[in-house]
Amino acid sequence: MYRLLFSFPDITTIHANENSIDFPELDISLNANFTKKCDNLGLLGPDGLSTQNDFPKGVEAWAGNKDGFVEALINEAKNQGARIWFNAKVHNVIKSKEFD
Repeated sequence: MYRLLFSFPDITTIHANENSIDFPELDISLNANFTKKCDNLGLLGPDGLSTQNDFPKGVEAWAGNKDGFVEALINEAKNQGARIWFNAKVHNVIKSKEFD
């Protein structure tokens, strides 16, 4: 199942193509194997009314699988040296000046 890929708070730009999804504000690029380009937008209302429109020139939309997106973020974090623990309890957070 595909869901719309949308901009998160403080992220104003997402560049998508067939090979990668780029988030310039985060300085990361994710493998785009979890996305699919949308050619048009279709809406179905509660009364069965529907519409289908082509995107205006210069506007593109991409849909992405949520689990694939999370996996791509995890892989990017690991590639950058992060250690990830799932279902782990956090006891303390130490702020490093290295990341200020």
